[in-house]
Amino acid sequence: MEFEYQHFLDRYKVLDNKFIDPNLYNDTRLYAVTLKEYSILKPIVILVNQINSLKVEIKDYKSLIKTCTEDEEEDINSIIKKNESILSEKEEELKEKIDKNNATETNNIKKSESIVGVKKSKSSFEKIAKKIKKRDWNKLREVWIKHIPFIDSSIQKEEEKISELYGFEQLIKQLSFSNAELLNEGKPVSIVTKGKLNKQIRSLTVKKGLFLLNKASHIISAGELHAHQGLKTWALSSSYQGALLAARSIISLMGISIVDYEGKSYIIDSFGVNNNGLSISDNEVCLDIIEYSYGVKHRETWEIFKRILKSFKIDPWNKEIVASILKQDVGNFSQQRNSIHYWGNSWIFDDLHEYRIDRKFGVYDNIHEGLNNFELKSDFSLTLSLAILRMGIVLVKDLSKLTNNLQKEERLLHEFLYDYDRHPMYVSNF
Repeated sequence: MEFEYQHFLDRYKVLDNKFIDPNLYNDTRLYAVTLKEYSILKPIVILVNQINSLKVEIKDYKSLIKTCTEDEEEDINSIIKKNESILSEKEEELKEKIDKNNATETNNIKKSESIVGVKKSKSSFEKIAKKIKKRDWNKLREVWIKHIPFIDSSIQKEEEKISELYGFEQLIKQLSFSNAELLNEGKPVSIVTKGKLNKQIRSLTVKKGLFLLNKASHIISAGELHAHQGLKTWALSSSYQGALLAARSIISLMGISIVDYEGKSYIIDSFGVNNNGLSISDNEVCLDIIEYSYGVKHRETWEIFKRILKSFKIDPWNKEIVASILKQDVGNFSQQRNSIHYWGNSWIFDDLHEYRIDRKFGVYDNIHEGLNNFELKSDFSLTLSLAILRMGIVLVKDLSKLTNNLQKEERLLHEFLYDYDRHPMYVSNF
C-alpha cells in the first residue's frame, strides 16, 4: 500500500531533476508544458509523501503493541486512531486533487508525448531559422564598410540597445498591426525603413558582433588556461560559453540581430532581400523581421548559426571546419556543459580533486579532427570554441582590409590571441 502512488513520485523526480534548464529540451514548448506539469504534480507529491509517512508511522505503532503493557497499549491505540483519521482525510484530499487535475495533467502529458514524438532530435525553431535568407559574404562586406564606425573595444562602455533606438517601438507596433498573422506563424515580415533608424540598426549590429568576439576570446582564454593547468572538466564549461558568444558574434557580423523586446524575441535581419535583391541602399533598408515568442536562447542561437554555415557563401572560412561543425547535432554543442551544470552526479574527467595535465587536450594538427566525432568524455567544447573563434577572427581580418576603422580592433584581437600565456591552445592550433 505504501507504493500506491509511486508513479507520481517517479515522474516528479524526473521533472525536478531536469525542468530547471530549458536547454535540456529540444523544443521550448516542451519545456513550458513540462514546467506546467511539474507545478501540478508538486502539491500532489507533497500529499503522497505525507500519506506514506503516516502509513509507516501507523505500521510502526502497531508493531509496538505486541511488546507493550495494557496502559501503553491504550495510549498507542489512541495515537493510531488519530493518525488513521488524519490519513483518511489526507487520502480524501489527494483523491479530490487528482480528480481535479487529472484532465489537465493528462492533457499536458499528451502534449509532451506529441511534441517528443514529432521532434525527437530537431527543434521546431529549425524551420524558423531556415527562413533567414542566404547571402554572399563578399557582397555583404562591401555594404558593411559603409556602416562601421571607428571601433575600439579596449574602451569599454555601455552601448545603446537596438530596442532603445528612437523609432524602434513604432516599427514593432507597425509590424504587429499589419502582419500579426505572419508573425504568429513564425514567418519573416519584410519592412522597408528609411533614414536614421536603418543606419543605427546596422551600426549597432556590427558593433555588437565585434564586442561579442572580444568577450568570446576572453572567456575561451579562461577555458584554455584551465585546461592547460589540468582542470579539464571546468575548461569545457568556460569553452562552451565562449563558443556560444563567438557564434552570436558571427550571427551579428552577418547582419542579424536578436532583440528582446516586451517579452518576445525579434530576429532582425538588416540585410533583407527586396525585389531588387540584397538591400544595400543607404536611404532605404529592407529589414526581415521574425517574431519568436519563446525567446531566442542557446538552442535557437545554434540553429541560426548552423543555418549560416549551411546556406551562406563565406569564402574566407576553412571548409573542413565548417563541414565538421555541420555534422554535429545541435544538442551536442551544449551536452558537455549541461552534464556539468545540471546532472548532479556528473563530472566528466577525474580532475575534481587533482590536476590532470594533458598537453594534447584541445591541440590538433588539423583542428577539424577534434570536431568530427562528439563524445561526452572529450575536448569537444574546447575544440568547438577555438574553431568558432577562429571563424570570427577571419571575418574581422577580411573586413579590416576594406576600412581603417577596424584596424585597431583587428590588432587588439590579434595581440590578445597570439599571447601564449593567454591562449596556449589557440596559438598551438593556429
